[in-house]
Amino acid sequence: MTKTLLAVLAHPDDESFGLGGTLALYAQRGCDTYLVCATKGEAGSADPEFMQGFSSTAEMREAELRCAAQHLGIKGVYFLGYRDSGMPGMEANKHPSAQINAPIDEVAGRVVKYIRGLKPDVVLTFDPIGGYKHPDHIHIHKATTLAFEKADNASFHPESGSPFKPKALYYQIFPRWFLKAMTRLMPLFGKDPRKWGRNGDINLKDLADVDFPLHVRLDIRSVAEIKREAGACHASQGGAGMRRGVMRFDVVARGAKGHSGLAGTGDLSERLITARSALGEIFAKHLTLKSSDGWQSQAKFPFINVGTTGVYNVTAAEGILGVEIRPIPQDDTFKLKEEVLAYCEANGLELRMNVMENGVACDPQNPALLALIQSVKNASGAEPKIGRKLPGTSARFAPGGQAVVWGQTGIGPHAKEERHYIPSIEPYYKSLTELAKLWK
Repeated sequence: MTKTLLAVLAHPDDESFGLGGTLALYAQRGCDTYLVCATKGEAGSADPEFMQGFSSTAEMREAELRCAAQHLGIKGVYFLGYRDSGMPGMEANKHPSAQINAPIDEVAGRVVKYIRGLKPDVVLTFDPIGGYKHPDHIHIHKATTLAFEKADNASFHPESGSPFKPKALYYQIFPRWFLKAMTRLMPLFGKDPRKWGRNGDINLKDLADVDFPLHVRLDIRSVAEIKREAGACHASQGGAGMRRGVMRFDVVARGAKGHSGLAGTGDLSERLITARSALGEIFAKHLTLKSSDGWQSQAKFPFINVGTTGVYNVTAAEGILGVEIRPIPQDDTFKLKEEVLAYCEANGLELRMNVMENGVACDPQNPALLALIQSVKNASGAEPKIGRKLPGTSARFAPGGQAVVWGQTGIGPHAKEERHYIPSIEPYYKSLTELAKLWK
């Protein structure tokens, strides 16, 4: 019998930055995974570039969440209908629909409806301090704990379904070694560990002093890439660093090889040229192909191969249209792939996917990243120049929409005769030497 897991969280991105590895792992193992999200993250800040095409922050963040859920294999996403309360002291705290202004019993009644309806074996939510003392996290922790305890009590919100008792309730906790490492490393880079996060409203020193018993530790290395891809969906919240990914695929048209006067299989070139035009329209729907600041996806058709050069009276058995896309993390390549596949199937073509990788995501406060930036500074004697990855450069980390970049020059791109100047390697060597000193 299929096992079911239910995560009850507060905001879009909680499912990726926190429990993403767990949800992806159990979905991969064949479990049905579901998410209940209390709010749509209305109080989260976002740069204007992420609001293009959306009428509100809630609409944009819901779209990011659904993108992440698809990556994680979540079977269903449900919202409780509350509003993001924001961090303590924010104006959002006073909104009448703010989650923290709803009675715990009321919220628990909404949660228990999904527990009784979905019948999960295991329920997951935040720890008693909400991970980093976010009021909504603490509030939904209390409501979920109450709902779990009362789910088999017929008198508790009888309008929310028949009694049912899940087997277990688990709380997600931050690893204390991570918090302690952050509080030691951040001052070395001029950062205040009491003001961590996108808005500087998280005190890591307070969190590092709180400890909880550990009952389950999961190895999520097998789904680390899936978790990263899900995090990249939340580009507005710093989940995506700005390094393009890559998609390379072939669109294949098949025919019958024979004398052109007899075979009658049609012109494969014409079919592929028609496909090229149709794919261009699909790309325009799903990719950011124009941007005022130049940060956009790239789509190219590097080749069409049909027939044999110099042979004019024999039809080809196969024709191939090559496609390369360099998507920025904000673009949903999975939806693009689905539409391309549907077009191919409808038109008697074959889609042969060779590479599919989204852009790199890296939290700007990642301790390894902070150490890397500091090591570059130590090695060069100057402040590292931070900027988006440009053609003809090499980037290895991408903090907050930027990238640590060293210049290199060559020919290509990625041609067999490509050459890079050897001096471009030297900064890597020196910086990694400094990085080793920092991590001792």
